[in-house]
Amino acid sequence: HAPLQAPAQPALQPHLSPSPASLPPQPAPGPPSPSQGAQATALRPSDESLRATIAEKFAGAYEAQLGYLSRVAAVEQQALQRDIDGLRQVAYMAQHSAAENRMRVDAARQALGQGHTSIAAMRDAIHAAQHEANAEAAALHASEHQARQEEAMLATLQARVRDECAELSSECQTAQQRRRREEDRATELTQELARARADRSVEAQAARDQEQRAHAAAAARDEALRGLRSHEDLAVRTLKDAVARLETDFARERMDFAERDRRATAQVRELERRLDERMRLGAQASPTPGGVFGLS
Repeated sequence: HAPLQAPAQPALQPHLSPSPASLPPQPAPGPPSPSQGAQATALRPSDESLRATIAEKFAGAYEAQLGYLSRVAAVEQQALQRDIDGLRQVAYMAQHSAAENRMRVDAARQALGQGHTSIAAMRDAIHAAQHEANAEAAALHASEHQARQEEAMLATLQARVRDECAELSSECQTAQQRRRREEDRATELTQELARARADRSVEAQAARDQEQRAHAAAAARDEALRGLRSHEDLAVRTLKDAVARLETDFARERMDFAERDRRATAQVRELERRLDERMRLGAQASPTPGGVFGLS
């Protein structure tokens, strides 16, 4: 029985890869902070938009978990390769030791044939050689069994990593689609804000026209007062009553216009606030470099 050839790579010490329980904990997406929950409640028009916001906030965590699983799989594969190399070296050393034992047995047999060794000493040497050979065979069997276990663990880990990668990729695609829908909604809100500003401009122009008409009415009133100073008291009282009614109507008109202007201003500010919040949330949920397909 010729001994096995030594492997080309340098001898490695047997190395056992860490068990799944000893691996570092995987990063898990934590719950949203109270401020994030308040923002989501303020902007929640429906259950669909709430789910979209949650998916966007967890997209970054899913991408980090995907990168972590890929790195763990690479480390496990390297550790398993080192274990296999170490086991091969152990097997080579075991066969080399068995060859040495066989050489010692042959030498003992030659010594027995020549009469240089007693029968009892030869029997003891044979038993010792057989015991060492059995021990080396048991060690080799244990090493091969452990190598098979490590290969099975690596196959299981690789299958789990592939499943996790597929699931996280699907989640990221869904989050990106929801983000595009939110961007379309933000565009619509921007257009609505522009229309509201245009309406406010029209209202302001109407207010200026009303003020000009009021000045014209005041000038007409002054002119009428100057022309009617010489009329009778009844005509004066009638004119004063008409002027009072005109002032009352004008004051009412100014109050109505002020109320409409206040409402339009509040509506414009609300639309601007909603648009700013949506743009800020969209910027926070955008994928960072080195995501699912750009692992560092």
